Amino acid sequence: MSFSSQTKEALSRKRLRTDTETRALLCAVTAAIGTITLRRGRGMGIKYTTESHQAAKLISKCAQTLYSVESELSVHETLLGKQSRVTVLTLYGCDTERILVDSGLLASEDYASPEFDEKALRIYLRGAFLSCGSVTDPEKSYHLEMVCRNEAAADIIAEYAAKFAIELKRTKRKDNNIVYL
Repeated sequence: MSFSSQTKEALSRKRLRTDTETRALLCAVTAAIGTITLRRGRGMGIKYTTESHQAAKLISKCAQTLYSVESELSVHETLLGKQSRVTVLTLYGCDTERILVDSGLLASEDYASPEFDEKALRIYLRGAFLSCGSVTDPEKSYHLEMVCRNEAAADIIAEYAAKFAIELKRTKRKDNNIVYL
C-alpha cells in the first residue's frame, strides 16, 4: 500500500465529533468528486468514485447520519497502467438534492450553503484530501496535490487552506484543476 493510501486510511478512521464536522467532510467530498446521476425508478442520485474503500464507507456513513438517503457500494477493477480497484458509492433518496446544495454543486434560492468554523474548515480540507488528494512519503520527497474536476472546487480548497497560512499553488492538467504544495 502506498504512503498516500495509508494516510487516507488513517484519516478515514478519525472520528467526526459533531454534525457540523460531518457536514463539512461530506460537502468537501461531494464538491470534489460527487457527480449527479439519474436512474430509472430511483430518480436523482450522487455518485462518488474513489480508490479508497474505507473513504467510500465513511462518505456513506456521513450522508446517512445527516440526510435521508440510501447508499449502494460496488467495487470495480480498472486498468490504469496497472490493475487496481475503485469503489463506487451511489447515494439515492429524498435528501440528495439537499446534499448537492450544501456542497455548492446546486444553487437554491431558499437555502444557503453552511458556514464552517475553524475546526470544520480543517475537516473540509481532510475530506478534500480523502476524495481527490495524494501525498508522497516525506522521507523520500515532498509533494501534496488535489485533483479537482472543476475550478470552483479548487478555488474553495485553496481559499480554506489560505485561512491556515497554507498557500497552495494552482495548475491545470488535461480537464482537471490541480491545487498542490
